[in-house]
Amino acid sequence: AVRATLALVMLATVRGVVVKSAAAALGGPPAVCASDCKPCADNCYEDCVAMKVNGDHTKDVECMKCVEADNGCMSSEVAGCHKCVIGACQGSNMPSDCPNA
Repeated sequence: AVRATLALVMLATVRGVVVKSAAAALGGPPAVCASDCKPCADNCYEDCVAMKVNGDHTKDVECMKCVEADNGCMSSEVAGCHKCVIGACQGSNMPSDCPNA
């Protein structure tokens, strides 16, 4: 229940992000967030972080299922990755490897 609640809180916090391009190709986490996103880079990153940065919430259920799985990417890891990506991928100086660049 705690993981699902945290996932929903995180989903709500990304809704205010200015999206540069909703059609941007998704890749791994930006290099600047490699350390913060490492536990989730190969499993929950796309569903829980990258899609939401682009304003796409179609993977919310998949995100919650991924966070609930025993895969090393739990709520706290998603939260740390999310915080880094949101912080790094805003404004005119965002890295070119951001999911919304």
